[in-house]
Amino acid sequence: MNLKSIGGIVALILAVVAVSFIAVPKNTTNADSPFYHNVTGWAWSDNIGWLSFGCDNEGTCGGVNYGVDMAQDGELSGYAWSDNIGWVTFNRNDLTGCPSSPCKAKVIPGTGEMTGWAKALSADGNGWDGWVSLSGSGSYSYGPILNALNPARQIFEGYAWGSDVVGWLKFNPYTDYEVRLSGPLCNNNNICEAGLGEDIASCSADCATADFSLQETGNLAITMVSENGASSSKVTISVVPTGGFSEDISLSAYSVSPAIPGAVYTFDTTSCALGEICAILISGTYESGTKFSLLVPPGTNEGVYTITITGVAGGLTRTAYLSLAVGSIDPGYKEF
Repeated sequence: MNLKSIGGIVALILAVVAVSFIAVPKNTTNADSPFYHNVTGWAWSDNIGWLSFGCDNEGTCGGVNYGVDMAQDGELSGYAWSDNIGWVTFNRNDLTGCPSSPCKAKVIPGTGEMTGWAKALSADGNGWDGWVSLSGSGSYSYGPILNALNPARQIFEGYAWGSDVVGWLKFNPYTDYEVRLSGPLCNNNNICEAGLGEDIASCSADCATADFSLQETGNLAITMVSENGASSSKVTISVVPTGGFSEDISLSAYSVSPAIPGAVYTFDTTSCALGEICAILISGTYESGTKFSLLVPPGTNEGVYTITITGVAGGLTRTAYLSLAVGSIDPGYKEF
């Protein structure tokens, strides 16, 4: 397509746009948000000029409430506005029949890469298709990416491609004009997804460093008859994950203080002598945990002992300290 024909198309588009701004697209209100829409700012094309991603850019929200939103799964929806080509839609239903799959406009969690398509609505029946590609691969790799490293400046960087009419659409033309998130998204799925704009300061539940702790339920106690050995009561050792921690945990009884030579510990059905390299693996449902008890030999002194339990996973070692009370009774003798 030559420049002369492009100029004719743009002139026709301008006539359509002059009328189309009167008709406000439906379903653009987001009254539950402190922002009208959570994607804001401007993109720039050398062919069509500025593309506004939200009514707050121009202070028109009171009369013409439009904008683009990013959902918790990264899907984009809503409308951007160009004075030269009119409404550009990011709504899934408007994007069926796109030139290549996937059609849905979306930001990929974790990477922040934008994929899919947008479309200029004024293009229909006016000599051009209106499609704007949000990503390209191979030798022609391009596409805006959400840079969420700075929670205060969560901007999209890079280009989309709108063929002959729109051309390259730059999402970060100048500082303070970038297309950006107007607020962080916290989806509370225990995964910190920087590609969706989550950050440690605002999304602490999701963005805390992956970690775990050990928790015991119950008390350990032994009552020995005379000088016989005895097994303690049982406690439940469970794992409390934080920050999206999900690895298997290896548990072992590291030591007892004061020392009890010959003591044997048991995690459920796994029995080992204290000090042996012997552990049980906890995976899946952490809350169910594992039962722990200690068998002490005859002659163990009365008193309070401290048992150190260690859990190892993901390069982390976490510790729980159990208190064991050992007492004894003497049945005595009775003459008949």
